[in-house]
Formats: sequence, C-alpha cells, structure tokens
Amino acid sequence: MDRTVNEPPRPPFSVPSPPARGSQPHNHSSTPFGKQLVGLDQELRTITGMLDAALSGQGAVALVEGFMGVGKTALLCRAHQLARQRGILVLSATAARTEQRFPMGVAHQLMAGMGSTELSLRPPVIRQSPGDRLSLSDYRELADSVASLRRASRRNALLLTVDHLHCTDPETLLWLGFLGRRIDDMAAVLLVSRRNGEPGCPHTWEEFVENVRPDRLLQLNDLKPATALALTDSLGILEPELRTRLVADSGGNPYLLTEQGMALVNRAVPCEDGYLSTVYEHALDSARMINVRERALCLIRRMGEPALRVAYAASAMGGSCADTELIAELSALPVEETYEAYDQLGGAGLLNRDGLSLRHPLLSHLFYRSLPYVDRVRYHRTAAGWLHRRGRASESVSAHLREIGRVDEPWMSTHLIDSAASLIPRSPRKALELIDKASSGDVSEQVCFRTERLRARALLELDLPKSAQVQAELTAVTDGREPGLDDMLRFADTLLRLDRPRQARDILERTAADLHPGDQWPLGRVRSLLAHARLHDSPLDEEPLEVGRLEGVALLRTARGEDAPAVQRIARNFLAPPRAPYGSPAWYRIVLACLWAGGFDLARQHLDAEVQLSRTEGPLPRLAEALSVRSLLQLQRGRLDSAWNDATRASKILAGIGADRYHAGALARSVRIEVMLEHDQLSQLSQLLESDLPLGGPRLTFWQLHLLHSAARALGKLGRPRQALHVLAHCIADLGARNIRNPAIIPWRSTKALLHVGLGEDCQAWRLARDEVEHAERWAAPFALGRALLTMAEVSSGEEALRFACRAAHVLQEDNTSLLLAYALHKAGRARQETGDLPRARELLRRANEVGVSLGAVGLVRLTRSALRAAGGRPDTNQSSVTSLLTTRERQVAELAGRGLSNQRIAEVLFVTRRNVESHLTNVYRKLRIDGRSDLARFFPPDPASTDGPGRPMAGQVWAS
Repeated sequence: MDRTVNEPPRPPFSVPSPPARGSQPHNHSSTPFGKQLVGLDQELRTITGMLDAALSGQGAVALVEGFMGVGKTALLCRAHQLARQRGILVLSATAARTEQRFPMGVAHQLMAGMGSTELSLRPPVIRQSPGDRLSLSDYRELADSVASLRRASRRNALLLTVDHLHCTDPETLLWLGFLGRRIDDMAAVLLVSRRNGEPGCPHTWEEFVENVRPDRLLQLNDLKPATALALTDSLGILEPELRTRLVADSGGNPYLLTEQGMALVNRAVPCEDGYLSTVYEHALDSARMINVRERALCLIRRMGEPALRVAYAASAMGGSCADTELIAELSALPVEETYEAYDQLGGAGLLNRDGLSLRHPLLSHLFYRSLPYVDRVRYHRTAAGWLHRRGRASESVSAHLREIGRVDEPWMSTHLIDSAASLIPRSPRKALELIDKASSGDVSEQVCFRTERLRARALLELDLPKSAQVQAELTAVTDGREPGLDDMLRFADTLLRLDRPRQARDILERTAADLHPGDQWPLGRVRSLLAHARLHDSPLDEEPLEVGRLEGVALLRTARGEDAPAVQRIARNFLAPPRAPYGSPAWYRIVLACLWAGGFDLARQHLDAEVQLSRTEGPLPRLAEALSVRSLLQLQRGRLDSAWNDATRASKILAGIGADRYHAGALARSVRIEVMLEHDQLSQLSQLLESDLPLGGPRLTFWQLHLLHSAARALGKLGRPRQALHVLAHCIADLGARNIRNPAIIPWRSTKALLHVGLGEDCQAWRLARDEVEHAERWAAPFALGRALLTMAEVSSGEEALRFACRAAHVLQEDNTSLLLAYALHKAGRARQETGDLPRARELLRRANEVGVSLGAVGLVRLTRSALRAAGGRPDTNQSSVTSLLTTRERQVAELAGRGLSNQRIAEVLFVTRRNVESHLTNVYRKLRIDGRSDLARFFPPDPASTDGPGRPMAGQVWAS
C-alpha cells in the first residue's frame, strides 16, 4: 500500500529523505532542517518513548507548544522520521486559517493516508454554541471513526500529527479530543503542535488539553546562549564577533538564528566596535530575511491594527521604549488599547513586557527597515520631544535627534552639543555624529563656537591632521572671541605631535605674551610646554635650559654622555611624587634618560603605568606614544615579541587617526625595523623602507632620528651600504647640531663602523668603534658600553677581538640586556674558534644559541648554529621554541607557576620538595630570560582549561623567518 501522506510545510531548505528500515539512524543535527532541533534532546526522548510504547499497544497524546520559530514543525518532522524507522505508519495534517471554515477538513486531510476503503468519514453536524449538545447520530459517527482507527492500529502502529492546531476547525478539534480520551489502548500516538498566543476555541481546547499528561506537554523555548553559539558553529560561522551578534539579535530563536546565519554564510565579515558591518546590513535586505519579516508581520496583522502599530512603534524605539504613554503617543492609540496590544504581542512571544521592546532584536531591525523614511522621522521627532519634556537621559534624547531630518528647534542643537561633550571620552565617533547633526540647524554664534571646539576634541581621536586644521581656525581671533588657554595648549600639543614645533612655539609665545605676569599657574603651564617645543630645534649646550633644575641637569648630562649613575639618581628623585605628571613632556624626557642610563626596571614600571592611564584617560595619541616608548624599552631589553606587539599596536592607532608618519609613529616604525632585523625578515624590511624617509626639512624630530638610524642598519643588512651611509649622514648631522654625543641614545658610530667594514674600510671603522668605546666608558652605562665593546670586537680580529668580546659579555652579564649578551657570546665563541680553543668556543656558542632561541632572534640563531657546526659542535634541532629549552620537570613547574600556584602547592602536586621547585624556577627564569613569576604567563597561559592536567607540558612559541 502506498503510504505517501501529507507532511507539514517544511522550512525553505531541503530535508533528506528518511532512511530505509534497518539502516543507521539519521543524524538530524547535520542537516539544515535539523539545525532547528538543537537543544531538543529531552523532547526527542519523550517522543521516542511514546513511539516505542505504541509498538507494544500503548497509545499516548502529546502537545508541542511554543512561540514562532522555536522548532515545533521541525520536531514533528523528526518524529515522522523516527516513526518510519520503527515501521510505524505516519498520518499527518497541517491546519490553515483559510480552511478553518470547512468542518472536519483537517480530519479528512489526516485520514487521507488510510485509503478510501479503510475509513469513510462524514463530518458530524456540530452546533457552535458551547451549551448545545451533540445528537446521537453525531456521537455514533465519532465513535465509528475512532473504532476504524483502532482496527487500523491493530494491523500497523500509527503516528497521527497535526501541525498548527490553533488553526484547526472546531469540529476536528472536537474529534481529536474525543480520540485522545480513547487512545490509551490503541497502538497509536497523537502528536499535535500549537503556537502560543494564537486565538482558538476555548471550550473545546480545554477539553483537549485535559487529555495530555504533564510530562507530555512539550513547551519549546528559545535556546540558551551556549546552545545558540553551538548552532552558529553548525552553520559554518567562525568569526567570534559575528557569532555573538547573531545570538544576541536572534534572542536564541532557532528559526531566526538559522535564517539570519544562512543569509550571512560565505559573505560575512567581523563586526567592529559593536556596529553591524556593511555585509551584515545587506543581509538584512536579502530575500530570506524579507520572508522572515513578512511571516512575523502576518502573525501580528491577525492580532489587529493596534498590535501592528505598537510593534512598529517599539521597533522605532529600539530597546529604549520603557513608557506606555510614549508608545501610545507614537501609535496614536489610547492607553487602554495600547495595553491590550501589549497583551497580544506578549502572549505571542514577540514583546518583552518588562522593557516594552520587541523580544528579538532581529525582528526590531527588520520592522524598522520596512518603515518609510517619513514615518521613521515622525517617530523619532515625537519620541525626542516627549523624552526631552520629561527630562529623560540625554543619550536617549540624542539617539532620536540623530535620526530626524533637520534640527529646527533651538533646544535640539543645545541638547546634541551637551550629549556630544559627554560622549567624546568614550565614543568620539558617535560624538562627532552628534556635532555634525547639531551643525545642520540654525545655531547661534556662541553655540557654533562651542560646536567647533568639541569637533576639534573629537577629531583628536579620529583624524589628527584635520583636528589641527579645525583648531587653527578656532585660535584665530574672530568676532571678539578669543580662544581659552586650554584651546591654545591643546593646539600647540597637536602641532608638536604633527612634527610642527616652530608653529607650536609661535602659538605658545603669543599665548605667554597675552597672559598677565601675576597668573603664575597658567603662565607655568605655557612655559613648560614652550620649553618642550624649543627643545625640538634648539641645541643642548652649556647654557641653562628653560626647564626645572633637576630636569636640566639630567638632560645636559644625558646629551653629553656623562655619569649615567648620577642621571639614574636624578631620575628616581624626579619621578617620585609629586613631580611631573604622567605623560607630560618633562616626564617622558626623564623616563628616557633613565632608560639610556640603564634603569630599565624603573623606566618599565613607569611606562607600564602610563600605558594603563592613557587607555582610560586618552586621547589616542597619548596611548600610541606610551606604547611606542615602551616598545623601545622592550627592544633594548631584548624582548622582541613584546617590542613588536607594542610598536604594531601604536602604528595601528596612529594610522587610524592619520598620524602614523608623525611623532611617535616614526619611533614605532623604527622598533618594527629593528625587530625584523633580529628576526631576519628581509623581505618585509623592504616594504617598511619603501615609505619615504624624513631626509629633508630644516630639523628632524627626535623620533625621526631613531627611524633614520634603524633604516641605515636595515639598508646595510640588505647589502646597500652606500645608501645606508647617506641616510645615516642626516642623522649624524642633526645629532651634532643638538650637541648630543651620548652613544646610549643613538649608537651611530657603531652603525657607521659596521657599514665601513662592509665596504672594506677597516681603518675608518676601527677609529669610529674606538670613539664609541671612549664615549660609552665616560657614560658608564652597561648597555651602551657592552654595545660599543661588541662593535669593537666586530672590527677587530684575533686576540684583540676575543678580548673585547669577553669584556662585552662580562659587562652585559650583569645587566638586563639579553640580546646583546647573546651577540657577545656569539662573537666570543667565534673568536675562541679562530684562536683554536674549540671546546670553549662550542660552550660559548651553545649559550648564545640558547639565549637567541629564548628571545626569538632567528637571525642570530642561524649564525650561531652555523658557527657551532664549524667549531665541531652539533646544534640541538629540538630547541626550536622557547619552552623547548626547558627540561620536562622545568616545563611542569613553569606551567603550574604560570597558573598562579605557590611553590608549596607545586611541590605537593609534583611530589617534590619546595627547594627543588625553587631551583627549577631559577633555571626557568635564566633560560627564558625573564625577571620572575609574573612573566611566565607569556609562555604558559594561566587558564587551567588550556591543558589536560598539571603535568602536561605546553608548547612554546615557535619563531620562523
């Protein structure tokens, strides 16, 4: 017999045919249709148990309830597959409102699968009034139909499903209730679905529900966030930002999430800053999403015109519609009708009754996009005025003002400007949108001036050159209005960050002349920044500097290269509170002097604090400067990965505001070049050098000098020494004009000496290296002296090269400069090899290789291993990553310490003594070239879930050229 029966309407994607009897069960979660069954394991177990019981002659009734899109139809279709796998005959029907006027129409549809010879149904004449009683003939017809089903179930177990029971005609609903009360002794299962919030026949419906056991009343809900995220995985959406956005917008509704995800598959990009991406916006206009919107609107239209108006008003308000009176005004409805519409929309699961907003943000987006532009403007204008009159939060009012066509009332511009002022520290882009909106209306001159001041502040975070242009217009005296002191100082600081110190000096000198001599505090602020501006293009000579006494002494000694220990003492006193504030020019000068004097720990402590402060206090140029200077410190300490990360982040920040070619951008670019040199990434070096170098102009900024020096080193490594010397000449000339002789600041003599070696000019190279050593000895900072001695070893040969290399290694061994120490060990090993002391050479080269691997210096590691082979050694090929330098026990101890466990706890876990743990940690710190426990997280993340157990070692970072 042909058992093809009518199925409930399927979603707009294909469902594979059910497997034949005896075949393996179908994995429903792997098909697009089955994706809506995610999270319904308990319901499927209930249905499976009912089907198994039906095979033994025990019938049951189950009701599936839920809001739109939670998977009711999908669950019924899965029940069909499970029944067919067990040889159960499936009879299905789908009710529709258009057929509701046909008595017993759904029953005829359901019984069509039985064949005309099995059963003949005549719809009984049922009176619509609840108080009327059925005739005896009607009762007999109902009893005959149930008896026919009982006889059929004896030949083959049955599964009867009715989808959309809320659309069933009253006669069929009465017949289903009649059947449900008599199904217990039948080999049949009656499974029906109903959408919540839909009107029905109350009296008949109650009788039907009474037949359903509580454990078989299957109430489906939206998915929990974790389950919804798993569903996005099955859709093939991998971007974390987009997955989070999909779950939030769909509210966990399987249908909405599936449709939205399939509209974005293979076209999606990550969302940035919490906004929908362009592709995401286009997906909302796709045919698939339009179909979703129309299905939801059809449901609302059946509730009546008031519900439709409230739904559109709620979509226009987004998530901020928290007042019934406002929704009533937007909907042009009395408050009573608005409450009735709330009940209808809430009963259908479309409205959050607490927040008076649509339950699923996706539907809110879709409804809002379907509104005509005129209606949108009307909604937002009405809402803004209503909220403003009642003194609501300014952000709520501004959100609606931003969407209106034109700002045509005085209070609107003022409100937008006030909101923009509060938004600038948190979201300058949104603040700029409000400023532009306020400028579109007719505003007074006073409001216009304030608007442009706020525009300049917002542009500091978005476009630094454009901000300088706006500030230049503001600082001009017009209409009797003169800019304030803060405006002038901000403009001068912006000019300095754009490498325009002379213009900044003119602004500050004019401001200082306009101030009253008695205004000591404002005058002090101007003079402090003016001194900083003058230092950009003034030589450091014997004349007193226009800075504080301590700062002046530190700057003069640092520039001349005299007495680094004294400069460190001055720096400690200067940086102790209450001295110069963090991030000020004077503060940076002292921190750099401390860094060049060898005070790495003190400089790092203050720079870490400045990075944290600049993240919270802003603006972005301050954060970029802090990251750039910290990257320089990390580079000098040999921490290449940290230096690269800081410099790259600074470059991205500055590129985002159009200032990557100015000020700290040159330093960040310099550090990136130096790291690439150590990583031996010559191809990427060429890309960085293709950009124009600052070779012209009357005077270079200090960070540009660093860039030119790094570019000269890179050109020498690329085999272009003549071009490198030409670039370095500009750096040398500018340092000479500033009277800077300290080799710790920029070691140009060492670089030039190595370039001359490449050209075969050994005598000139030796003289330059000797001068570098003399200046470094006078400065007496281990870092600078070790670097100069290493250069001297490179330009020397034989015993002299060995002597200088060993001295450099001895000096650097006591200092926290791991990378230079590795180079000194490498050079000493090569010198030992040349003198014939191969065992000692191999020992030094192995130590150099270990340090190079720990720092990721690929170029040095390659040179060291080559020299080690030439000395008769065999490099350990397994030491290709940082943590591979550690023994198994050292990795276990380091991993547990990285998680935060104490030494005593580690000893208990590994069944060793505490002293043994301390010994292992000491070896780990030495091999990884780190200062202590706090740095272990860079190699061993503290998340316990990242490992299988406490004894499992973690792979370290593998560096590749």
